[in-house]
Amino acid sequence: MNSRIRIESKYLLSGNNVKLFFVSFLSLVLRWCAFLSIPLLIYFTFFSDTLKSFFETENEYLTLFLKLLFCTVTSIILLLFICGIKNCENYALFTSSNGKKPKLRKAIKYFKPKTLFKALLLYIKIFSLKAFWIAYYSFPAGICFAELIYMYNKSTLSYSVFIVLCFSSSLLFSLCLFMYKATVFRYSAAPYYILFNSKTKITFAINKSLEVTDSYIQNAVLLKTSLIGWIISCIAILPIFYVLPYYKLCNTLLLYNCITRKSETTTENNYAINYLKLEKNQESI
Repeated sequence: MNSRIRIESKYLLSGNNVKLFFVSFLSLVLRWCAFLSIPLLIYFTFFSDTLKSFFETENEYLTLFLKLLFCTVTSIILLLFICGIKNCENYALFTSSNGKKPKLRKAIKYFKPKTLFKALLLYIKIFSLKAFWIAYYSFPAGICFAELIYMYNKSTLSYSVFIVLCFSSSLLFSLCLFMYKATVFRYSAAPYYILFNSKTKITFAINKSLEVTDSYIQNAVLLKTSLIGWIISCIAILPIFYVLPYYKLCNTLLLYNCITRKSETTTENNYAINYLKLEKNQESI
């Protein structure tokens, strides 16, 4: 299946590579710029003299409240902007996975306030789940590394034994990372259910994502592993102009298969199938 996905992605990229690269690269840059601007904003608000006069009042507590309010509101706006950019990228990649070309006027509708707030709450919940799983899976390897360093500092290990134990701990960490990637993949389809229908509840979107991706976990991990070489090749061989949209399209195409194949076998809340039919009807009109 993974070979078919890679071949299909190369075929879908032909004639559409520039647009997908522009969407993927611009989305990546804008999201990271907006995200990194949040701690900078907090720093300049509380510790820099640049904005000091803007918030300064006679009451010290009122000044602190205004600073907190400004940082909170601005951070939420920036996070909503990040969600909007991510929604547009998801729309472009999913539409391309269906063999169609994404259109800017259709992407703008994913900046609606209701969709943005729903997406923000969804990503916060997914981030919390990912944080839990990374702590859960890295705990055994972390204990091994901590004990290993402690024993080495106490000079109770020889250098050769230390190297062997380091290698074993690294293998354990790799296994934990493998399990983590396999687990968090199960949440990957949830944003698309919010994208298809803003009325979808967050819990339903996550549960539906768990349902449709369960049988594709092995494919997802193997696909991501097989694409590591493509990412490394950006350094010297293949340009990022080709690799970035190819990598993202491969992952989206796998999710596209997860969602549409599961939706074809059930009549309950077929948001993916309804979305594709709507796109087809609009084009025929």
